[in-house]
Amino acid sequence: MIVNPIIWFAERQLNYVPHHFIKCPTQLTLKSKQWVQNNISGRYAFADGIDTSDLLRTTQNVYFEDQKDVTLYELIWAGSSE
Repeated sequence: MIVNPIIWFAERQLNYVPHHFIKCPTQLTLKSKQWVQNNISGRYAFADGIDTSDLLRTTQNVYFEDQKDVTLYELIWAGSSE
């Protein structure tokens, strides 16, 4: 397996969500969060939200700068129970 140096050494994860980032509707899990950190080469951010079905529960979503990353994430993780 070849390691992509851009993934490991670039500052890709932001501590805030810029206005132009795109929110993925599929909620994060521990496994999908690790997948984002290890496989996405573009910039991204994680942010907490409120579950619309249970207002007392918070959720975490991922936001991407690139529409291609959004599409890839949704194709892999939408409907996944992990």
